[in-house]
Amino acid sequence: EGTGGGIARTTLIDSRSGAIQVTGEGGTPASSHGVFLSGSSDITSSDAVGAATITIMGTGGSGSAGAGMVVNDAGSTISSITGAIDITAVGVGASDSGLLTTGGTIESTGAAMVTITGSAANGDSLTFANTEIGDSSGTGTITLTGDELVLSGTTVIDGQGQLIIEPLVAGTTIGLGGGAGTLNLDDTELGFLSDGFTAITIGDATDGSGAIEVDSSTFSDDVTIIGGPITV
Repeated sequence: EGTGGGIARTTLIDSRSGAIQVTGEGGTPASSHGVFLSGSSDITSSDAVGAATITIMGTGGSGSAGAGMVVNDAGSTISSITGAIDITAVGVGASDSGLLTTGGTIESTGAAMVTITGSAANGDSLTFANTEIGDSSGTGTITLTGDELVLSGTTVIDGQGQLIIEPLVAGTTIGLGGGAGTLNLDDTELGFLSDGFTAITIGDATDGSGAIEVDSSTFSDDVTIIGGPITV
């Protein structure tokens, strides 16, 4: 646990059975992130039987541009086989993101569930650039929760289990394929969702609210869209 960044450069954390927990809180300077991964840092649950869980909680500092969590290079990896990965990133400053990546991998190569939750008072909840979420061999459910989701570059979200994309706040509007909405995925971003999921769910399954506008959307897997009213 720490203040001003949970992890810095070239760090390796590997557990076979004991739970991994990383907690970081940014300070008052600008760009003071809660948890910061760079320099090919790895957080790994490496044993399928031991099933060590990975829990990361990052809260950005009160200064500007301090994200809850940042993954800042292509070589950094958060990986598990069967132990669940649970990441929560909170941005609280003037222009902070929840979770911001410029590369790297957050993967389950087995049955591990991957749950990523982001929130930001004045920025995007979840921003993934040039990042792999999941793995083509992973069977665990991937859940992305946030009121804004931005995908770009070479990002890919893949797996053989379920994919759930949902807002954090009930009533958040959703736009798909050019439709209007706060939680918005255009045609390019929808293309980052790889073929192979057993099912994709978009929307708030708990509350069932939030207007949804669907324009030109193409999916390779079965899709359930939850909200209302839904305009196509």
